Amino acid sequence: MNCIDCGIKISKKAERCHSCDSKLKWSNLELRKQVSNRLSRCIIKECPICKISFKKKRKKQLYCSKECALKSDKHYIFTKEDCKKSIKNQSKRSKNEVYFANLCENEFTEVLLNEPIFNGWDADIILLNYKIAILWNGNWHYKKITKKHSLLQVQNRDKIKTKEIINKDYFPYIIKDEGKYNKRFVENEFNKLKLLIQTRK
Repeated sequence: MNCIDCGIKISKKAERCHSCDSKLKWSNLELRKQVSNRLSRCIIKECPICKISFKKKRKKQLYCSKECALKSDKHYIFTKEDCKKSIKNQSKRSKNEVYFANLCENEFTEVLLNEPIFNGWDADIILLNYKIAILWNGNWHYKKITKKHSLLQVQNRDKIKTKEIINKDYFPYIIKDEGKYNKRFVENEFNKLKLLIQTRK
C-alpha cells in the first residue's frame, strides 16, 4: 500500500507515511491554535459590575460570575425554583417566630403562614385584614452562616420578595431577629405591630 500524499510504500494499517502524517498533525494543530486565538479574542468581555475582563463561556453571558449577576436585579431573573427555595428556608421557623405567629393567630382573624400569594413568593405571617406581610428575618438574612450559604443571594431574594409584596398592595413589615429564643423580645415586637396597626387605621 502507498502513502496517499507522497506515494511511498507503507504498511496496510496506515493511509500516510510517518513523515506526511506528522506534517498533517502539525498543520492541524497550528490551525486549531489560530482558530482558538481568534475565538478567545472575540469572547473577551468586561463585567459591567466589577469591571474585570473575562472570557464568555456562553453566548448570552453578561457577567463574570453569578455573584456579579446577583447584584443586578435587572438582569438576574429568579425562577419558580428560587421561590420554592425561599419558601423552604422560611418554613424552618425559629422558636421566636413560632411564638410570634401564635400571638398573631390569637389576636387577629384571617392569618396565613408561609403562603406564596405574592406572585409565587411567600411571607412568614400574612394579616389579610390589614394587608400586612410580616417577614421574620433571622441571622440567615444578615450574616454568612455556612460556606454554601450565599448571603448576597438571600438578600437579593429578599429584595425581589419585598417588591412583589408591594405590588400586591401589601405592607412589608420586617422584624430583625438575630438572637436566641427570647419571650420578652417577641412580645415587645408584637406590641410594636399592634401599635402600627392602630396608626394605620
